[in-house]
Amino acid sequence: MKPVSPSTHLVAYLRTLHNNCTPPTIRYYMEHDMEPVDEALMINDDILTASVDTADPTDAEAMFELHIQYREAGDETKAHKWLHKAAELGHCQALTKLSARADGENRLALVLKAAELGCDQAQYDLGLWYLHYTSTDYVQKDYAQAAFWLEKAAEQGNMDAQLKLGLMYLEGQGVPQDDDVALAWIRKSAEQEHEWAYSQLGMMYLEGRSVSQSDEEAAACFLKAAKLEDFDATYQLGVMYLEGRGVLQDDEQACFWIRKAAEMGGRDAQALLGSMLELGHATPRNLNEAAEWLAKAADWGDEDAQIRLDRLLRSGVLAERTRDRIDLLSRDPGAGRILH
Repeated sequence: MKPVSPSTHLVAYLRTLHNNCTPPTIRYYMEHDMEPVDEALMINDDILTASVDTADPTDAEAMFELHIQYREAGDETKAHKWLHKAAELGHCQALTKLSARADGENRLALVLKAAELGCDQAQYDLGLWYLHYTSTDYVQKDYAQAAFWLEKAAEQGNMDAQLKLGLMYLEGQGVPQDDDVALAWIRKSAEQEHEWAYSQLGMMYLEGRSVSQSDEEAAACFLKAAKLEDFDATYQLGVMYLEGRGVLQDDEQACFWIRKAAEMGGRDAQALLGSMLELGHATPRNLNEAAEWLAKAADWGDEDAQIRLDRLLRSGVLAERTRDRIDLLSRDPGAGRILH
C-alpha cells in the first residue's frame, strides 16, 4: 500500500517519544517520516493514549495540546473535552476558542476572563464591544472601557487594536484628544503592514491632520496600502495620478489603480471609472463599458452614477447585450435603482 506523509505535528511528537517507546511501527514511521495507511489509525490511537497518560492535568498548555492532537485525529468529542479543560485552567487561546461558540452572557464571561488573563485578541474584541463597533449588545457602550481594553491589546502589539486606539485619540473618544498619541499608535499599526493604518496615514497627510500636509507622503502611504489590497487607498492613489498630486500626472497609472479599485468593489472607483469611460477622459471612450461600471456604482446607491446611467440608457447608443445585462441587474430585488 502506498505510504502517505503524516502531519508535521504528529511526526515531531513521535520523535519526542522515541526514547521511551519505540515499537517497530513507530520506529519505521520516525525513520521514514511516513506511515502505511492501514496502520495510521492504530498508530494515532497509540500516540494519543500515550499523550493523555503523560500529560500533566494541571498544565493548561498540555491540555490545549491534547485538544489540538485529538482535533487533528478527527475526534471532535475528545478535542472539545480537552479544550474545556484547558479553558478551565485559564488557557487564553482555549477561552477565546470557546467564546466563539458561546452566546450572550456565557460569551461575555469567557472573553472577559481571557482578556483579564492577558489575551490580546480577547482584549481587542472586548474593546470593540464597548465601542458597539460590532452588532452585539453584550455590554453598554462605554468609550472609556473601550479605550482601556484596546490599549491593553495595543501594548501587546495587536495591530488592529493599535489602529483603533489611534483613531480614538484622534477623535477624543474615551481618551483626551491627542494628535501626537494618535499618530504614534497609527504608525505602530502601519509598521506591522496594516493596510487600513497606511490608508489612514495617507488621508492624514492628504488633509494635513495631525501631520504637516504632504501630497508626496500621502501618495507613498496610499501606495503601500494599495499593494496590501486596500481599495480605498487604491482609489485615492488612482485619483492622485489622475490629478498629478504628490506624483507625476500619469493617465495610464491613474486608470490602472482606479480600475483595480473598481474591480475590488469600490463604489467611488466604479463611478469614476464609468464617468472616465463615458467621457473618454484619460482612457479611450467606451460607452458600453461605461454603462456597466455606472450600473455597479448605482447598485451601491451612487446618485450621480444613476443619473449618468439613465442618460446612457435613454440615448439609444448602448448595445442590446449591454442593455440586457443592465436591465437584468435592475430586476434584482436589491437594486431598484434604474430611473428610465
